[in-house]
Amino acid sequence: MAEAGKPLGAYDIAERLSGAGRRVAAVSVYRALDFLTEHDLVHRIASRNAFVPCAHAHGEGAGLVFMICRSCGGIDETTSPEIEDQLGRTLARAGFRPASRILEVEGECEACLQREAAS
Repeated sequence: MAEAGKPLGAYDIAERLSGAGRRVAAVSVYRALDFLTEHDLVHRIASRNAFVPCAHAHGEGAGLVFMICRSCGGIDETTSPEIEDQLGRTLARAGFRPASRILEVEGECEACLQREAAS
């Protein structure tokens, strides 16, 4: 996944791992991805049904934010304790317990914005 430089789905990963006379089953890839996700080594991008390697260590209570570029398809990751704090308060007021607290934001990355401005 790290070599791909882009988010990959389980079937993409299975295809890359398969070789001549050797087919890797998508179910095996999903099991591996579940393990890697559990240990914060990869993240699932729900809006893309794809996975990316974890870019950095996460501190406790730091909200995870993915910035997804609609132009180039790149995904960048950051954390935000401020967002996590506010989200926690909002969810508590609503009496809601989330299974996941990941925010995905779509737009244009800095490189694509610069390319657009230069043209």
